[in-house]
Amino acid sequence: MINRGVSGGWSGFAIDGDLHSCWLCQRSVTAKALRCSSCGAVQPFHDLNHFALFGLEPRFDLDLETLDRNYAAARRTLDPERLAVKTPKAGMLAHRYTEALATAYETLRNPVSRARYLLTLLDAEAKAGGEPAPSAVEPDSGRDGILRPDFDALAKAVATATDCPTVDRLGAQAIRDMENCIHALSTAFRAGRIGEARLVLAHLDRLESLSAAARQRRLDLCPPPSPEGRGS
Repeated sequence: MINRGVSGGWSGFAIDGDLHSCWLCQRSVTAKALRCSSCGAVQPFHDLNHFALFGLEPRFDLDLETLDRNYAAARRTLDPERLAVKTPKAGMLAHRYTEALATAYETLRNPVSRARYLLTLLDAEAKAGGEPAPSAVEPDSGRDGILRPDFDALAKAVATATDCPTVDRLGAQAIRDMENCIHALSTAFRAGRIGEARLVLAHLDRLESLSAAARQRRLDLCPPPSPEGRGS
């Protein structure tokens, strides 16, 4: 079950699990440990979720400073070049972990990709428990905080804009709506309203597309000067 408690720190090998033998020193190590607590050897790669790699609880509201600090500590601890001096196998295992850490860090640092990833974990948890994954739902009629943009009207306004100030205004509106949606995501996850969070994430996907369309429309209307033009 996903625990939505307070996030912790990165210990490197403090992950619960059954015991097995370290491949290097043969002493007992938890099955999901990243490194042996006795000899320090990097253990065979485990497909841990992104949060577990950093010793964090799976939740939307993350302390980004803690994430940054744990990522830096993990990179220092699992430096492939340094560990490869001890044994080639240790360096190879560390390299695989550092690749996984980089992917996990990029996913969790961005609130949209973090929300999308958290929903996949929650869906997997529901499936394991024999429950259907929550679908996107509208919030209760009296609840505030959920945006319902008229996406078709906004898309048409971007596509038919004839000057850069208008496109800039529409792009800024899309960005403001995205920021409000991220706030609404946080509220929905904290309250355990997963279907509502899925709806807000769908809004965010469309707003990202609108923001990208606004940037492209601006380039079409007001292309940057060519290098030749700037030099003349």
